[in-house]
Amino acid sequence: MNPLLRFYAWHVPTPLDLEAMRKAAQYFIGKHDFRAFSTDSSHTTKNTIRNLTRCNIRKVSNLLIFIVEADGFLYRMCRGIVGTLVQVGQKKYTPEEIQKMIESKDRRLAGMTAPAHGLVLWQVWYKQNGTATLSEKQEEQSEE
Repeated sequence: MNPLLRFYAWHVPTPLDLEAMRKAAQYFIGKHDFRAFSTDSSHTTKNTIRNLTRCNIRKVSNLLIFIVEADGFLYRMCRGIVGTLVQVGQKKYTPEEIQKMIESKDRRLAGMTAPAHGLVLWQVWYKQNGTATLSEKQEEQSEE
């Protein structure tokens, strides 16, 4: 592992089955109750249903980049998804077990929570119904 990335990437020293991870990632796509992947122990979030529109894994050299796109996120939801996908890659779970985890709505039955190293909010899109879209906000800023 590149020592310059130690604070910006999660080092997993074991080989990962990327094909299994990509297959498992597809189970997350769609409208689901993601309670099993959140660590909000206070249960303050009333609605835990989110629509995940993209869950991709890119390999760039020896790094894996996880791209998760949704209409919203629960507390530590992305980290729960990524941790679980890594455990699929380590063959601790099968891709098909993801569906059972989602249906259980039980955090204890899902995989681990990945560390926050490298977690980045890349971009935000806004709804069209009265709220400006990202491109409209960028246009407003460039005119100022």
